[in-house]
This record gives sequence, structure tokens and C-alpha cells, in this order.
Amino acid sequence: MKGIKKRLFLNYLIGVCLVLFSVELIFMISIKNYYYKSVEQSLNEKAESSATFYNQYLNKNYANLSDSLAPLVENNTEQQNVEIQIIDKKGNVLLSSEIVSAEKIQTNDFQKALKGEVSTWTGNNIDTNEKVMSASSAIKDLDSNTIAVIRVVTSLEDVNNLILKYLFLSMTLLIVILICIFISSTILSKTIVEPVKEVNDIARKMSKGQFNERINKHYNDEIGELSDTLNYMASEILKAEETKNGFISSVSHELRTPLTAIKGWGETILTGSFEDKEEIEKGLKVILRETDRLKNMVDELLDFSKLEGNTLVLNMEKTDIKEEIEEILRLYDGRAKKERISLQSKFTENIPELSVDRNRFKQVIINILDNAMKFSPKDSNILINVSTLENELIIEIIDNGYGIAKEDLPKIKDKFFKGNSKKSGSGIGLAVCDKIIKLHGGSLELKSELNKGTNVIIKLRIN
Repeated sequence: MKGIKKRLFLNYLIGVCLVLFSVELIFMISIKNYYYKSVEQSLNEKAESSATFYNQYLNKNYANLSDSLAPLVENNTEQQNVEIQIIDKKGNVLLSSEIVSAEKIQTNDFQKALKGEVSTWTGNNIDTNEKVMSASSAIKDLDSNTIAVIRVVTSLEDVNNLILKYLFLSMTLLIVILICIFISSTILSKTIVEPVKEVNDIARKMSKGQFNERINKHYNDEIGELSDTLNYMASEILKAEETKNGFISSVSHELRTPLTAIKGWGETILTGSFEDKEEIEKGLKVILRETDRLKNMVDELLDFSKLEGNTLVLNMEKTDIKEEIEEILRLYDGRAKKERISLQSKFTENIPELSVDRNRFKQVIINILDNAMKFSPKDSNILINVSTLENELIIEIIDNGYGIAKEDLPKIKDKFFKGNSKKSGSGIGLAVCDKIIKLHGGSLELKSELNKGTNVIIKLRIN
């Protein structure tokens, strides 16, 4: 599980780190843009207002250009970190609130100011090499001709230092968050991997046949559902194992009884102890009857094996359902009279022929009818009711026998299930019947109430 834990941890951590670093990057870009925009707006307003002030008030009051522009510079000498420059159209600095630079100014803001635009420029100071921002605006004479440019310059060092502080604080917060995420991702990966590891360990034990092992359910999530499923599977396997063992024991007993009878009568006849021909015939009849019983049991087991392996092939043919059921009733007429059971049938008009496997269909009806007689007391009634409803043929075998316990009813069609009955049988008859009917595209249902009787309902599609 180390691989899963590592992958979960790394994927979670990398994903969160990418998100956090993206947020950090966006945050810092936004902070920088905000402060730079604020400085830019302030410089633009300062440059524009100074140019407007000159054009309105100073332009008319002085004889020469330098004298008229000097008040613009003098009024701003007290402002910290702000330099006011007066530049002629060639780029020479005429006046400055700081030291007058000998270098010509040819920056973008200056060039645009000559064209009448108010613009800003960000770059490095030629003399000090520090980061600065400048805004320039045109100064015009009385005829609205550009005579010079007022340029407002400020250092970005304080702004950059403030941005660095924000960067430091945000990085510190980011590191704290990453530490928290590291711890939480470790815990999270553990909460996922540990239950999976437990499931894996128990599943490995189950694969070795230790079905008494159970997985502790820690959370109501997919892993919890998987734990419930594996626990349920183990319980069902144990039940199936118990049922299988019971089936083997039951079949062994069922086989032993006829084999004992056959062996006993065979040995007796071979010894020649019987001189009476009738006694010998009686013994041979017992042998034949028990042999038929064995054959039926073996056939039932073979059918069940074929159905479980999905190798049973149906020989479908048009069959008169009414005729087949009446033939089966004739076969059971003698037994019914002997056991004092009233065997009746009821058919609605125009029962259609169906495409079924004739032998398998008879096998199902015989099995269900045999069960009905086996679990019905003397002087009881069994009714076979055949009708149609919409596109279905419905066959009901209704008895008023012992019935089936409510808790046994959901499991009665399970393979090997016999309930609490002491009657002989393998416990696979109904399971075989159910599968045969399903292969025909139909359904087999049971309704029963203890001590009141059972109703077996077979539904087959018409056409």
C-alpha cells in the first residue's frame, strides 16, 4: 500500500501547491498592478493639473518662458519623492525641482506629450538607475502651441518595498498553509490507505478460505461499502458452504436408503433363502423401484449441473399445454387416490399451444405437483388452474397443505435449501424448475402461508 499512499499524498500535495502558487502569483500581480496604477493615476493628475494651471494663470504674467514656468517647479519642491521637470521640445531639461540632468529626455511619455497626450513611462533613472515612473503633459502658449513639457517623476522604491512586504507576508502564509496541507494530506492518505490495507489483508485471508474473518467498517464511503460487500460475500459463502455440506449429507442419506434396500434384497435372493416365487418377485420389484428412485436422483443432479454450467440445451417445439398437464394428472391419479388427495384441474377456453421443451416442461410440472402431494395431508385438495392474461399463460398449482414458513419463503428456490422439512429430497428440485422456466423466458413464483397451503405460479410468454 506504500505506492497508493505515496501517490495519494503527492497528487494531493502537488494539486494544492499548484493552486496555491497560482493564487499567490495572481495576488502579487494584482497588488503590483493596483499600486502601479495608483501611482500612475496620481502622476497623470499632477502633470495634467500643473499644465492646466500654467495655461490658465501663468502664461500671461511673465515675459519669458523660464520665468513663467519657474512657479510650477517652486510650488512642488516640498513634495517628497516627486521631481518636477520642465523640458523643452528638444528634450533638454530647463528646470527641475531636483538636480538638473544634462541628459536629454526622450522617453515615451515625453514623446506623446509633444503630441498633446498625457502619458506615463516606467523605467530606470539615467543618473541613479533606480526604478521610477513619470507622467508628462504639454504646456501650451496663448495660441495653444506646445512650447514645453511638464514631467512629474517619482521613485518606485517605496512602492516596490511595500509590494515586497506583501510578497513576504503572503509567502509566509503560503508556507504555513503548505505545512498544514502537508499534515492534512498525510492524515488523509492514511485514512484512505489504512482501510484499503485492512480490506486487502482480510480479502487475502478470505481467498485462503478464512471466511470467518470480518472487515471493520470505518467510514460510510465507497471503502465502507466495499467492506460491507466483502463481509456479506463471506457470510453468504459460509451459508453456501453449510448448505452444501447439508446437501451432501442429505444426498448421501438419500442414496444410502435405496442402495441399502437393493443390496439387502439382492443378497437375500442370491443366498436362495426364498423358495416362494412371490417373495422373490416382491424383492425384485423393490430393487426396480429403488433403482428408478436412484436414477431420478442422479438425473436431477445432472440437470442441476448442466443448468449451473449453462450447458443445458432446450429442444423447443409447439406443445399442447392442456394435453400435457392432463397426461401428468392421469399419471398421478392412482397415487392421489391412495393418499386420499383430491386432484383437480381447471382450464380456461382456448389455451394456446406454446413453444417449449416438452420434456423439461413436464419435469417442472411433475416436480411441483410431487412436492404439493408430498407436503399435503390426507383429505386435502390440489388444484391446477391454467389461464391466460394478456400475453401470458399462467399455470397455478394450488394446495392446502402444510405451507412454507414466512422466513423460509425467500430462500425456497435457492439451491440445496430444504427448510425444516423432514421429508426426503435433495433440495435442488425447485432450483432446477426455476432455472428451466427462466430459460423459457418465464417466471416461477411462490405464495405460501404456514398450515394454510402453497400457490406456485408459473408464467410463460405466449408467442
